[in-house]
Amino acid sequence: MLYEVELAYESLASGGAPGYEPYQWSLILTKAQLEFIKEIVGQGLYVDQYNSLVLSPITDTSEATYIGSYSIPNSYLVEFDCEIDSIYRILRETVNNDTKVVISPRDLDFIERNLDNPFKNPTNTNFWRILHNNNIIIVTEGTSINSYEFDYIKYPRPIVAPGTPTTVIDGFNYDSGLDTQWDCELHKAAHPEIINKAARIADNYIKDIQDWQMKSAEDNRLK
Repeated sequence: MLYEVELAYESLASGGAPGYEPYQWSLILTKAQLEFIKEIVGQGLYVDQYNSLVLSPITDTSEATYIGSYSIPNSYLVEFDCEIDSIYRILRETVNNDTKVVISPRDLDFIERNLDNPFKNPTNTNFWRILHNNNIIIVTEGTSINSYEFDYIKYPRPIVAPGTPTTVIDGFNYDSGLDTQWDCELHKAAHPEIINKAARIADNYIKDIQDWQMKSAEDNRLK
């Protein structure tokens, strides 16, 4: 993707605009990839075939492993083991094979504030989900849960351009040598949009610097 993004950048940038090193392109391409994923998730993964296709390599289904259950006032907690650090976004969820139950994401602060509020408790059609200590906790109004499955999008690995030195990019320890690369793992149908988005990010960054330099020069002239 390095060759393609450099061409796209050159078509946008003004003459004499500085270029980028492979490591910088790796950061820019990775940023563009995440922005693209956010846009697709915002539109809805299942709204059309394109959205489902482009994220299909990082979309999976998991059946969480039951750990235990706990009764608390007005509610019932069921805890499942799950590697949530790898999860970017949870999509469709099913408890007890019942697709009619809505599961709403919550945090511990919300739970603690509202457990004694009868108007803000889970119901038999609306459970709560908490991500805590690499586990998933489902809070119900008292319903027991035997199974919990969900579709999810995992965090994509970064895009690493060839020539990038051993380093850490977006939390991933990249240590594969200068002669290898990590290409975009999304479906190839997404690659042109990510390349164009990366070129725009690179061009806008240079323009922001130029605008700042011009403003600074003008401010100094007026002093």
